[in-house]
Amino acid sequence: MSIVGTISEWNDIKGYGFISVDKQAPRILFHVSDLSGHSQRPRINERVHFTLTKDAHGAFIAKEIERPLIFGFSLAVTVWFTTVLCSAVWLLNYPLISLLYYAFFSATTYLLYLYERSATIEHSTRIPEPILHLFAVSGGWPGAALAQSLLRHKSNNVNFAYGFWLTVVVNVLVFAWTFTDVGEKKLYELINAIQVMVM
Repeated sequence: MSIVGTISEWNDIKGYGFISVDKQAPRILFHVSDLSGHSQRPRINERVHFTLTKDAHGAFIAKEIERPLIFGFSLAVTVWFTTVLCSAVWLLNYPLISLLYYAFFSATTYLLYLYERSATIEHSTRIPEPILHLFAVSGGWPGAALAQSLLRHKSNNVNFAYGFWLTVVVNVLVFAWTFTDVGEKKLYELINAIQVMVM
């Protein structure tokens, strides 16, 4: 059964800390390797969900530690945009391929974040931030927003956040532009060109 607690102590050098449940003793030991999305370091007073087990010495330790999903502004914008896009396809005969396009790039971008987080943890070759932004501005920003919330990767990097939100603004503006006469014409020209290339 999942237990809700709060990180009350964290030693970043040694990679372990303690979780308190309702500020009661005893505190429960945990290791960073048991924390999901641990490319982002634990924070004091951060709420977590975990299961309780015992180590080889019979002491209680926390395992399968999960951070609750943060439904922040980026996810709210993602839900809003997805709703508007689906409504446009359903009600306004907006090209269905655009929905497939965003779904493809969002899934690809999410996988890139997943790989990048693993690379960060394993200290292997990482994906350059401009590449992540390139996929986001190409239409994958909803996947990037979801990855930042679920994986807790890049969510606290202020400089990266500026770049991410720029990709969101660009996408929303381009999407709005496609509802103008010129934008709609260019959109269908692009779709026709892609169909010719594929066929």
